[in-house]
Amino acid sequence: MALGTALGAPLGLMLIARRRLPRGVGWSLTQFFRNAPWLVLQVISAEGPGIFAGVTTITRTATEGGAPPEAPCNAAASGQTVKVPYSARYTFFSAPN
Repeated sequence: MALGTALGAPLGLMLIARRRLPRGVGWSLTQFFRNAPWLVLQVISAEGPGIFAGVTTITRTATEGGAPPEAPCNAAASGQTVKVPYSARYTFFSAPN
């Protein structure tokens, strides 16, 4: 978890950087490590009023579970429901006024 924090903080800063190059590198790394337990996402577009109208960045931390089941996905399993435990903390950030 400490490694995730050590790598996630600079990545988050890259995603909100004003310069194009660090933002592009941050976006590329985010896409590569999308299933990391710690994730920073930059909002591309938001429309309309509402509670999420001013959100610019979203972080996912404290991720637990969510791994696919070990059972094979084949015709014999067709129509079956599989429940996979998952939890995470999502934090939403907005730009200062």
